[in-house]
Amino acid sequence: MGYGDIGPRYYRVAVDNNGNYIRQERNIEPAFVMQADGNVFVSPFGNDKRYNFKIGTGLSLMYVEDTYGRFIGSSMERRVALGGNAIVEQEVTLAKKYLLGLKTTMQPYLRGDLNFSLLLKVGKKF
Repeated sequence: MGYGDIGPRYYRVAVDNNGNYIRQERNIEPAFVMQADGNVFVSPFGNDKRYNFKIGTGLSLMYVEDTYGRFIGSSMERRVALGGNAIVEQEVTLAKKYLLGLKTTMQPYLRGDLNFSLLLKVGKKF
């Protein structure tokens, strides 16, 4: 969304939206989860266009549909939770066109949900 410089440091504002199905131990059926995140990143060592180590934080809004049971009598629970993010990310630019990254997040929510993620990022720069 936005980029800029703060002295020798580099910052970025990002808005992300994702949805997925997650299999949980207590559920027979997978849960549907949709998240919307608004984050701010800082590159404490700067961004030299090849390596970019980022630390970020922000807010997250999560929508969950849990289904219990497969047959008649099954129930569905829907909930919305507000929480925060703590993010650590490393990006490497390959051949000036391609991006490879590893991102880890921790997202505690006010309703007691806790989400951990480890993501491998692969992309092409435009």
